[in-house]
Amino acid sequence: MSKGFLSALAGLAITILAWTAPLEWPSWPATAGMWILSETGFDFADQEPVRKSILIVLLIALNVGSWGVIARIAFSAFDRVRRRRSVYRST
Repeated sequence: MSKGFLSALAGLAITILAWTAPLEWPSWPATAGMWILSETGFDFADQEPVRKSILIVLLIALNVGSWGVIARIAFSAFDRVRRRRSVYRST
């Protein structure tokens, strides 16, 4: 499987963890997005149901995408360290 696909799966897994676990850290990208919106004067409670639904979907996409990018960076860093160690072992 490609690193991009695995990163997307990791983003989905951490987002699902944010929904089900009593932890706050998995949802920090979406929480930060809501905080930024609230600082601009946007009030989620006063919105129509359609707008709320769209915003929730966008926040889910933000959360999945953010964790996917973080996972991709972590996979690349791990791959570089692994390659560097194999180069040192072969010489």
